[in-house]
Amino acid sequence: MHADFLRVRADVALQVKVPLHLINEDKCVGVKQERGQIIQSMHELEISCLPKDLPEYIEIDMADIHVGDIVHISDLKLPAGVTSVELSHGEENDHAIATVQEIREQIVESNDAEVDAGDVPTKDEADPKDSDSED
Repeated sequence: MHADFLRVRADVALQVKVPLHLINEDKCVGVKQERGQIIQSMHELEISCLPKDLPEYIEIDMADIHVGDIVHISDLKLPAGVTSVELSHGEENDHAIATVQEIREQIVESNDAEVDAGDVPTKDEADPKDSDSED
């Protein structure tokens, strides 16, 4: 078990990492209607705020996200008084948090079917030993 103790002042902003919670994953358009899957690439976000504004976590609503859509840090609705440390360093730090991607199993299955058909030897490719035994 690990614990960090910080001396805080009510009038001085903190910089801490808070968890990112995806909500409405079961209602996500990209998952339910477009047969995609949610990929979460960030699980916490470094924020800056006064101690009174410190959220326990930040929610990301996935209900209206489609296949191919990407949720970036700039898309988050942060609580009042809370800012993203990454975004304070410039737009190039607007990282992806989550995306809905097409399920790759469908692509793999179709490729496997092609490989399986190609693995079956033709009559000309049959083992020559087999043809000798028939004579």
